[in-house]
Amino acid sequence: MLRRLGIERGEAELVAWAAAVLFLLGWADVSVKNVSEVFFIKRGEGVELLPLVFLASNLLLVGTTFGVGALAARTDRSRLLPVTLLVLGLALLPLWLMVRQGTGFGLLVIASKQFQSIALLVFLQALGDLLHPRQAKRLLSPLMAGMTLGFMLGSFASEPLADWLGREGLLPFSSAVFVLAAVFSLPMRRGGRGRLGRRAESTPGAAMPVVIAPADRERTSLGRLWRESQLFRLLAGLTAFNALLGPCSTSSSSMWRTSRPPGRTARTACSRSTPSSAAGSVSGS
Repeated sequence: MLRRLGIERGEAELVAWAAAVLFLLGWADVSVKNVSEVFFIKRGEGVELLPLVFLASNLLLVGTTFGVGALAARTDRSRLLPVTLLVLGLALLPLWLMVRQGTGFGLLVIASKQFQSIALLVFLQALGDLLHPRQAKRLLSPLMAGMTLGFMLGSFASEPLADWLGREGLLPFSSAVFVLAAVFSLPMRRGGRGRLGRRAESTPGAAMPVVIAPADRERTSLGRLWRESQLFRLLAGLTAFNALLGPCSTSSSSMWRTSRPPGRTARTACSRSTPSSAAGSVSGS
């Protein structure tokens, strides 16, 4: 079974812990985004200003991802991962207190857009230190399936959790999920390159890790990547395209949810499979 998923013997432990971390990140991300959009639409400024908030979040995301990437480049990324997840979890608590006081709805939406990008960026960089390139190609798909499963279950669980904890209660719940993900990321270091690397080196045709000299690192720049890498230009274009269409689609779905006829039930919105769809179900609790 593991071989069919592209997982070799000796890699199962690392894959299990990493997939569990991504599952928890997906669950926490969809919960925070759902409740933040509902609070902003129902208690804040309304759906009309939602695209502007998304624009501000995307602009801020340029700086936060650059700063986190620079920090990760000069620190031990396997140690940075649990610290980052713990900080993100604790950062939700003051936002929860602000929401209980009836303020900070726009700040919550902006923060919700930062959390997933920061957590996923640090996770992938930490995973890159634990795997060789050949392993990463095989294991990325089953690992990302864990996050997809977290998106799905977190989306459908938003309604019963909101009924049980209240809408505001989803924020401390998501904080606990982030903290749990930080705990689950600690055992990932046990399955790092020290053990997996020996197996990769003994595998015929396995790609060896590429060590970049400091001088080469200095010559690498964003302009050079843009000129020389067609893949980088393609990924940059797709990212920009997603950033442009994402707020439009989200605000359109939010307008649809707020303009639904009274006879429609909250469970209808929850029946959709997109991560942000459960926001309608949370709003009905």
